[in-house]
Amino acid sequence: MLRFAVTLFAVITSSTCQNYGCLEGGTHKLEPSPEPNMHECTLYSKSSCCYADFTEQLAHSPVIKVNNSYWNRCGQLSKSCEDFTKKIECFYQCSPHAAHWIHPNYTAAIRSVPLCQSFCEDWYEACKDDSICVRNWLTDWEWDESGENHCKNKCIPYSKV
Repeated sequence: MLRFAVTLFAVITSSTCQNYGCLEGGTHKLEPSPEPNMHECTLYSKSSCCYADFTEQLAHSPVIKVNNSYWNRCGQLSKSCEDFTKKIECFYQCSPHAAHWIHPNYTAAIRSVPLCQSFCEDWYEACKDDSICVRNWLTDWEWDESGENHCKNKCIPYSKV
Protein backbone atom coordinates (compact mmCIF):
# COMPACT_ATOMS: atom_id res chain seq x y z
CA MET A 1 0.00 0.00 0.00
CA LEU A 2 2.83 2.41 0.83
CA ARG A 3 4.52 1.66 -2.50
CA PHE A 4 1.24 2.41 -4.30
CA ALA A 5 0.84 5.71 -2.42
CA VAL A 6 4.42 6.78 -3.21
CA THR A 7 4.02 5.81 -6.87
CA LEU A 8 0.71 7.67 -7.13
CA PHE A 9 2.25 10.75 -5.50
CA ALA A 10 5.18 10.65 -7.95
CA VAL A 11 2.86 10.37 -10.96
CA ILE A 12 0.61 13.20 -9.77
CA THR A 13 3.56 15.43 -8.92
CA SER A 14 5.29 14.88 -12.24
CA SER A 15 2.11 15.53 -14.20
CA THR A 16 1.09 18.68 -12.31
CA CYS A 17 4.45 20.36 -11.71
CA GLN A 18 5.42 22.51 -14.63
CA ASN A 19 8.93 23.35 -15.65
CA TYR A 20 9.39 27.02 -16.17
CA GLY A 21 10.45 28.20 -19.56
CA CYS A 22 10.68 31.24 -21.77
CA LEU A 23 8.36 32.66 -24.35
CA GLU A 24 9.49 32.08 -27.91
CA GLY A 25 10.77 34.73 -30.27
CA GLY A 26 11.71 38.32 -29.80
CA THR A 27 14.56 38.86 -27.38
CA HIS A 28 13.62 35.96 -25.10
CA LYS A 29 16.25 33.35 -24.25
CA LEU A 30 15.66 29.73 -25.18
CA GLU A 31 15.55 28.83 -21.48
CA PRO A 32 15.87 30.73 -18.20
CA SER A 33 19.29 31.20 -16.64
CA PRO A 34 20.91 33.55 -14.10
CA GLU A 35 21.63 37.16 -15.10
CA PRO A 36 23.48 38.68 -12.13
CA ASN A 37 24.27 42.00 -13.86
CA MET A 38 20.74 43.23 -14.56
CA HIS A 39 20.15 47.00 -14.46
CA GLU A 40 16.38 46.58 -13.98
CA CYS A 41 14.06 43.56 -13.58
CA THR A 42 16.31 42.29 -10.78
CA LEU A 43 13.43 40.19 -9.42
CA TYR A 44 14.31 37.77 -12.24
CA SER A 45 18.12 37.84 -11.93
CA LYS A 46 18.36 34.28 -10.56
CA SER A 47 16.24 32.79 -13.35
CA SER A 48 15.73 35.10 -16.30
CA CYS A 49 14.38 34.81 -19.82
CA CYS A 50 16.02 38.10 -20.83
CA TYR A 51 19.64 39.11 -21.03
CA ALA A 52 21.07 41.74 -18.69
CA ASP A 53 21.82 44.06 -21.61
CA PHE A 54 18.07 44.20 -22.42
CA THR A 55 17.44 45.83 -19.03
CA GLU A 56 19.78 48.72 -19.85
CA GLN A 57 16.90 50.17 -21.90
CA LEU A 58 14.79 50.36 -18.74
CA ALA A 59 17.49 51.67 -16.42
CA HIS A 60 17.34 55.36 -17.30
CA SER A 61 14.25 57.46 -16.78
CA PRO A 62 12.47 58.61 -18.78
CA VAL A 63 12.23 55.45 -20.85
CA ILE A 64 11.68 56.51 -24.46
CA LYS A 65 12.06 53.28 -26.41
CA VAL A 66 12.31 49.56 -25.62
CA ASN A 67 13.54 47.55 -28.59
CA ASN A 68 11.56 49.17 -31.44
CA SER A 69 8.60 50.15 -29.30
CA TYR A 70 8.32 53.81 -28.32
CA TRP A 71 6.69 54.44 -24.96
CA ASN A 72 6.17 58.16 -25.58
CA ARG A 73 3.85 58.15 -28.61
CA CYS A 74 1.26 60.04 -26.54
CA GLY A 75 3.71 62.07 -24.49
CA GLN A 76 6.22 61.09 -21.86
CA LEU A 77 4.85 58.71 -19.23
CA SER A 78 4.63 59.98 -15.68
CA LYS A 79 7.15 58.44 -13.29
CA SER A 80 4.45 56.36 -11.59
CA CYS A 81 3.08 55.04 -14.89
CA GLU A 82 6.58 54.37 -16.20
CA ASP A 83 7.34 52.32 -13.07
CA PHE A 84 4.25 50.15 -13.63
CA THR A 85 5.01 49.78 -17.32
CA LYS A 86 8.51 48.62 -16.38
CA LYS A 87 7.05 45.95 -14.07
CA ILE A 88 4.90 44.65 -16.90
CA GLU A 89 7.76 44.76 -19.41
CA CYS A 90 10.04 42.93 -16.95
CA PHE A 91 7.44 40.21 -16.42
CA TYR A 92 6.85 39.78 -20.15
CA GLN A 93 10.52 39.87 -21.18
CA CYS A 94 12.28 38.28 -18.20
CA SER A 95 9.98 36.12 -16.10
CA PRO A 96 10.25 32.35 -16.50
CA HIS A 97 6.65 32.24 -15.21
CA ALA A 98 5.21 34.17 -18.17
CA ALA A 99 5.26 31.04 -20.33
CA HIS A 100 2.42 29.61 -18.20
CA TRP A 101 0.12 31.98 -20.10
CA ILE A 102 1.60 31.62 -23.57
CA HIS A 103 -0.76 32.61 -26.37
CA PRO A 104 -1.62 29.46 -28.39
CA ASN A 105 -1.42 31.25 -31.75
CA TYR A 106 1.47 33.64 -31.08
CA THR A 107 4.15 32.07 -28.89
CA ALA A 108 5.94 35.37 -28.22
CA ALA A 109 2.78 36.67 -26.51
CA ILE A 110 0.85 35.94 -23.34
CA ARG A 111 -2.84 36.12 -22.52
CA SER A 112 -5.23 35.53 -19.63
CA VAL A 113 -2.59 36.23 -16.98
CA PRO A 114 -4.37 36.38 -13.62
CA LEU A 115 -3.90 39.76 -11.92
CA CYS A 116 -4.80 40.83 -8.42
CA GLN A 117 -7.45 43.52 -8.27
CA SER A 118 -5.15 45.64 -6.12
CA PHE A 119 -2.45 45.51 -8.83
CA CYS A 120 -4.98 46.66 -11.43
CA GLU A 121 -6.23 49.46 -9.17
CA ASP A 122 -2.68 50.62 -8.42
CA TRP A 123 -1.82 50.50 -12.13
CA TYR A 124 -4.90 52.57 -12.96
CA GLU A 125 -4.06 55.14 -10.28
CA ALA A 126 -0.48 55.36 -11.55
CA CYS A 127 -1.47 55.86 -15.20
CA LYS A 128 -4.95 57.42 -15.20
CA ASP A 129 -3.65 60.87 -16.14
CA ASP A 130 -1.27 59.57 -18.82
CA SER A 131 -2.40 59.12 -22.41
CA ILE A 132 -2.48 56.06 -24.66
CA CYS A 133 -3.57 55.34 -28.24
CA VAL A 134 -3.88 51.53 -28.01
CA ARG A 135 -5.86 49.12 -25.87
CA ASN A 136 -3.54 46.19 -26.54
CA TRP A 137 0.19 46.99 -26.54
CA LEU A 138 0.98 43.93 -28.66
CA THR A 139 -1.63 44.10 -31.40
CA ASP A 140 -3.05 47.61 -31.71
CA TRP A 141 -0.02 49.52 -32.98
CA GLU A 142 0.71 50.32 -36.59
CA TRP A 143 4.23 49.10 -37.40
CA ASP A 144 6.29 50.77 -40.11
CA GLU A 145 8.84 49.15 -42.43
CA SER A 146 11.65 49.74 -39.91
CA GLY A 147 9.66 47.90 -37.21
CA GLU A 148 8.74 50.96 -35.12
CA ASN A 149 5.34 51.44 -33.53
CA HIS A 150 2.96 54.31 -34.37
CA CYS A 151 -0.52 55.22 -33.19
CA LYS A 152 -3.45 54.21 -35.40
CA ASN A 153 -5.85 56.14 -33.20
CA LYS A 154 -5.76 59.45 -31.34
CA CYS A 155 -4.29 59.63 -27.87
CA ILE A 156 -6.74 59.54 -24.97
CA PRO A 157 -6.23 59.39 -21.20
CA TYR A 158 -5.97 55.94 -19.64
CA SER A 159 -8.98 56.92 -17.55
CA LYS A 160 -11.09 56.95 -20.76
CA VAL A 161 -9.96 53.51 -21.97
